[in-house]
Amino acid sequence: MAYLASNTLREGSLFIYDGQKYIVLKYQHIKKGRGQAVIRVKVQNIVTRSNTELTFSNEEKLEEFTAEKKSAQFLYNEADSYYFMDNENFEQYEINKEILGSKADFLYEGLKVVVLFVEDEPLSIDLPKSVVLEVIDTEPAVAGNTATGASKIAKVGNNLNVLVPLFIKIGDKIKINTETGKYSSRE
Repeated sequence: MAYLASNTLREGSLFIYDGQKYIVLKYQHIKKGRGQAVIRVKVQNIVTRSNTELTFSNEEKLEEFTAEKKSAQFLYNEADSYYFMDNENFEQYEINKEILGSKADFLYEGLKVVVLFVEDEPLSIDLPKSVVLEVIDTEPAVAGNTATGASKIAKVGNNLNVLVPLFIKIGDKIKINTETGKYSSRE
């Protein structure tokens, strides 16, 4: 039986609390003045699919559980439903946007991901470390416009805004780190 410290929780972490299995949807580390830091997480109960917020002390130990992993690729989305296809048996899975959270911003047709399953239900996905997306909108660079730093905002494929260097223009393909959401390089 593996345990993890509450301060190691991140989006997508799986743990058991009060006999219930949860997945972390949102993670927040809160430091209160002179007091001890606390960890506040928005979680979803695996069985009931209900969402709740839990607060833990900084070093509280939680029982960890594992999920089955299957290789898949992203197909498409309709409203708040995202569809994936298993690479081995071509079965399709539907995952709600609320469960995916910010991971949905990096999805594009054909992207290979790992789908996490708990009790034969698709629960979440693991993204590759980085994705390459096309810049669909950004301001043109203006000569001498570096007084406030050499970066600007660019909108990429899924309407995700990313801070990029001034030389990036519309149509460029850029690599984005999926863990931080930050620009890595131009492709």
